[in-house]
Amino acid sequence: MRKRLFLLVLFFSALCSHRVLAMPRVSTSLSGTWQYVKVKSLEENLPQEGWQNLEVPGQIGGFRYERAWFRRNFDVPANWQGRKIWLRFGGLKWDSRVFVNGQNAGGELNGYNAFDLDISKFVKFG
Repeated sequence: MRKRLFLLVLFFSALCSHRVLAMPRVSTSLSGTWQYVKVKSLEENLPQEGWQNLEVPGQIGGFRYERAWFRRNFDVPANWQGRKIWLRFGGLKWDSRVFVNGQNAGGELNGYNAFDLDISKFVKFG
């Protein structure tokens, strides 16, 4: 009987501490104005000029497998430090690559599928 009581108390204690430590999920939309620039190859250095505005969600026109870089600046509040920061994409073209603060955070090989990336270690808070 004692073992059951101890395990029950331990389990209850673990549940309570999890709820105290859990932080509520916060969601921020990055829809709005982004910039893009078409390039011949994604292996080239990131262009300094030629960027144009684009409203996201949206799309750019093109043909024959054109490639483009997209960028957006956004602030991550300092009080989010210690949380997991995820980017959710509703779908990007084939072989997407996502860079956060100049570092490769991942991507998705399959075209147009939604995917999530944990960018916590690349974020500069505040």
